[in-house]
Amino acid sequence: MYLSRYKSNLPTSSILIFYLILIFSKEVYAKKIYIEIERSSKGKYFQTAKKATDIDREIDFISHDSCKLGKPLDLWPESGENQRWLLEGNGNNNVYIKADTGCSENLERWISHAGTCESDFVDLWHSAGVNQEFELVDAPSIRDRGESGEFRYQDGKMVCLKAASKGKNATDCPRFISYGEDKQISLSTRCDENSAFRLLDENSPKTCEYRALSFNAEGNKVDLWKAFGENQTFSLHKLSDGLYRIAALLDEQESANNPYLSYSLDPDDTSLGLSYDAGENTVFSFALESGVLAPAKLANGYLIAYNRNDSSQRYVSATGDCGDGGLSLQSAHEADKLNIFTHERAKFRQGIAVNTLLKPITNEEGVAEYPHCPDPFIIDSGESYYLTCASYNGIKLYKTEELTNALGYEDVGWMVPEYFYGKNFGRSPEFTYPYNGTIDDENRHWANCQQRWASETIKLGDDDYMLMFSSPEAKRCAPIEAEHDQRYIYIGRHRIGVVFSQEGLAPNKFEYVSDFTIDLGNYHSGEIDPNVYQENGKFYLTWKQENNHCFDPATLNHQYGDEKDCGGSDGNEASRETAIMMQEITIDVENRVVSVVDGTRKALLRSGHNLWEDSWIANGSLIEGPEIIKHGGYYYLFYASGRFCTESYAQNVARSRNLYGPYETHSVPFLHSALLPKDANRGKKLLKGPGHAGFVQDRETGDWYTVFHASDDDLSCTTVSAVSQLNIHAERRRAYMGKLSWKNGWPKVQGKDFIH
Repeated sequence: MYLSRYKSNLPTSSILIFYLILIFSKEVYAKKIYIEIERSSKGKYFQTAKKATDIDREIDFISHDSCKLGKPLDLWPESGENQRWLLEGNGNNNVYIKADTGCSENLERWISHAGTCESDFVDLWHSAGVNQEFELVDAPSIRDRGESGEFRYQDGKMVCLKAASKGKNATDCPRFISYGEDKQISLSTRCDENSAFRLLDENSPKTCEYRALSFNAEGNKVDLWKAFGENQTFSLHKLSDGLYRIAALLDEQESANNPYLSYSLDPDDTSLGLSYDAGENTVFSFALESGVLAPAKLANGYLIAYNRNDSSQRYVSATGDCGDGGLSLQSAHEADKLNIFTHERAKFRQGIAVNTLLKPITNEEGVAEYPHCPDPFIIDSGESYYLTCASYNGIKLYKTEELTNALGYEDVGWMVPEYFYGKNFGRSPEFTYPYNGTIDDENRHWANCQQRWASETIKLGDDDYMLMFSSPEAKRCAPIEAEHDQRYIYIGRHRIGVVFSQEGLAPNKFEYVSDFTIDLGNYHSGEIDPNVYQENGKFYLTWKQENNHCFDPATLNHQYGDEKDCGGSDGNEASRETAIMMQEITIDVENRVVSVVDGTRKALLRSGHNLWEDSWIANGSLIEGPEIIKHGGYYYLFYASGRFCTESYAQNVARSRNLYGPYETHSVPFLHSALLPKDANRGKKLLKGPGHAGFVQDRETGDWYTVFHASDDDLSCTTVSAVSQLNIHAERRRAYMGKLSWKNGWPKVQGKDFIH
């Protein structure tokens, strides 16, 4: 039983802790810290690259049957001790693949192949020799090529396992470990999608979920849990240089009655617990391995039971398999590193704040109001910079000649008209609902609905532009008589469609709306947040597969029939994970048609790589709003994570040398609440939740800039707007800008580089 599962989701009042901020003081060192344990195991998993039709199932790993000799290897749907392997080098760039656990010392086992080209048998052997030698062949080009809509994840390095030795007749016969529908392992002649594996570390977040130091609701036990939340919130109390006590914050409150992380002074007892007495067995030291003990810097190191004998086990570490959630003290050579995060705000020097990016509008009372701008996207037309803002009531266009215009971008009008050649488009700029029917109206168009989100504009020629956005699909919008019915507030499954302009990037010129949304698999969950990356004359569409948003019949949102499910354990359940997908597309400008290229759909990244990625789904993680840029030989995949109306919402980044991945996620967010300056235009209001960022290069300097939205810190997730009937954060997110700098191949925005 896991002790800390009772309160694992981040509540509104418990904001996510991102970076270690160690501010020296007499008593409390930093409040509300979270501690992540990195397992030090060298174990590897080989995950199949085969086709799959959902997210949470059919993820198979090479497996053995408790080290039995002569029994063929097969696949198993979960990672555990019989699926974990060690790679042993043999001095000539090849490896032996040894079963890591589940075998006693006298039962050491290695993956083995037959010494002849005529046999495709793969099993275990009791020693490492010629027939146990394999070459790891890189296979970055292998991607899923199955039916439309299939999910697969490229979280690890893609390899094929080639039998390195030659057959008895000295014939060089390429033989690769392969798998089929029967889940049996054998050898084949090709390195393809049926013989490729993702090489995953045992301590990868995707194979080892239990990493967050946690305590139970009664405050008397500690273990590891899957996510940061109430029962993972501690505070660090400084005693003297290098020495601290760590208090479990019961109910997230600092109190003299909170227990301390504790250990036994008995050298034979390696357990950890909680103690209400501040004795010598509650004193720890933190050995810094990397990072800087200063605001907004990640620190990584070891947590040491200071008062235990030097020869005893003193290092706080995870124990057992990844699914155990165990915790104990280990010796130095077995110790696990820790990351410590906090939400405490960075202290910017006097005068640093950030400007609202849009020019203010003076209302009837003569007060300057700064427009809202959810999901901002920025584009350089070659003459001016344009910013689009999506919302429940339309898509606005803003313009500036100077990228970092401190006076603000100017409102130039609505991008989309009310009607498209007889197609009733939906909400007009005057906030009316020109609906002509009911929810069953067969003629209702996909774009004829409120909530046009994540608009992005692509330049296709001198005067040719394409606008993309997400909208609830046809026949799922509220009839006019029910426009304020709460059941329709988040009314449906989003799909992505396009609108074309042949008269430049200007208001009301996007007149050619597609008859249908883009077929991206037509999954039950829907698609949202489109972005197009262009390279070598090709177009690559990325989007969020909205697996966290499934549909309930009670809210009129459920779709019946043989629909593909959302990836949860039940076909009608939302998934604990979301995915960033990529699909190559073609764009026919003349005929204004977007088509998908068969066999190119790929999941670039799934959520859950970082503990700060929370979700609306219990114990889940959420990523969204992707955008790809290229810089210095890397493809950078930027994406937002968490719940958009909380301080846990953040902008993240992953990178890869290949467009299709695999993508390596950064260990800290790119933008987050702790590093946001205050709003310079509105009385130095505190901001939170930066995300859904857009990116553009200054055409004069080549410098990269980001534009992102954030909301006021004092807004609640539960507040509903009287105008739109939506969560107030949906309309009260404003746009801000910062300049990117680069360190060790990773982007960041320093305090001085926010546009202010």
